[in-house]
Amino acid sequence: MNTTEIQDSIQKTKWFNQSIQRVWQAITENQEVSQWLVPTDFKAEVGSSYCLKDPKDNCNMVTGMVKEASPYTLIYSWINEAVKDVETTVRWDLVEENGGTTLTMTHSGISKYSDNVRTEMINSYTGGWERCFDNLNNMLG
Repeated sequence: MNTTEIQDSIQKTKWFNQSIQRVWQAITENQEVSQWLVPTDFKAEVGSSYCLKDPKDNCNMVTGMVKEASPYTLIYSWINEAVKDVETTVRWDLVEENGGTTLTMTHSGISKYSDNVRTEMINSYTGGWERCFDNLNNMLG
């Protein structure tokens, strides 16, 4: 029997010395998301579709739809166009604390990828979210 646990999510948490409204703006306003992620048509409105593709990068296009955009929780689907039949979920939660804001991002559903693709996606997404958090930190710092 194989008891190897399959990694299903990537989670990153960072505290910013910024108001919760400022951090919310950074992850929901199109112009700001385009600075720390990639150029995008993202709108933080439930039902709104988006597309991500970095013209300078050789990565696959990502599409999805906003599922929730309530005060300080943002959830959207994430579909890597290389594996169109798998939909994962990205969730952002913001909490005011210690005079700033703690931002937690969880990218879940990665176990839905087939075995031969899952490790590649975990590595790619982990590195990608690291870069995004570095960019956010530089933007909000």
